[in-house]
Amino acid sequence: MTRISTHLRRQHPNLEQEFESLIAEHTPLIYRVCYTYGSHDPAVVADLYQETCLALWEQLPHFRHDSHTRTWVYRIAFNTACAYYRSWSSRHPVDLVSPELLQAVEVADEETNRREVLYRLIDQLPDSDRITVQLQLDGNSYEEMAELLGTTPDGVRGRLRRAKEKLKAMYRDYQHHEES
Repeated sequence: MTRISTHLRRQHPNLEQEFESLIAEHTPLIYRVCYTYGSHDPAVVADLYQETCLALWEQLPHFRHDSHTRTWVYRIAFNTACAYYRSWSSRHPVDLVSPELLQAVEVADEETNRREVLYRLIDQLPDSDRITVQLQLDGNSYEEMAELLGTTPDGVRGRLRRAKEKLKAMYRDYQHHEES
């Protein structure tokens, strides 16, 4: 046991129980964030999940309960995933309509096809747009999204509107590419 762990246990005797409870309650949320930013690759998702749990463990003694626990967990998972994504995306540029996207779309049936295309296009949005759309898809209110993003609810609405416009343009490009 490290000196830091011993110190934390003395200061926070119920830390392990609190952490286990936190993880049990928020595992689906953590996995959803990890899946969204983990390129849908199970190995990456597992790594992100572990890194998020480690970050939660490290930050738990400092959580002041100024915000809802769910918001705090989401923020840590989100920051962990974004750090990973920035690191990964700088080494792996993505085309707007990649061959992998087109191949994935051809395999799926029409309804699944549209949903898959939508999620692939969302993955290709710039970070701020993708994050905002994902927060909405995760069922967050405008107020919760504003708190997580450090803006106002009106700012969130504007970001969502711009992201939807970009998605529409990307989808038109995709359709045009399909017809060619």
